[in-house]
Amino acid sequence: MVWIALILSTLTYSQTLDVYVGERVIKDGEWLSTIAEEYNMSWETLYHINKEKLGNDPNLIQPTDTLHIPL
Repeated sequence: MVWIALILSTLTYSQTLDVYVGERVIKDGEWLSTIAEEYNMSWETLYHINKEKLGNDPNLIQPTDTLHIPL
């Protein structure tokens, strides 16, 4: 039980979802859709979670941008 509490206390919390697993750096040539597939979600969900960081156009992601990935 102590380990679970310790792990949960180190995660980042979100307003749109309960918990993030962590962060994922976008690599050159990647699309939100291909990254979202890795985590079994739609690109729209991934974009919605990260809209504040990415801005209003999901097609303008940049290599080295960091995405939050939900649990």
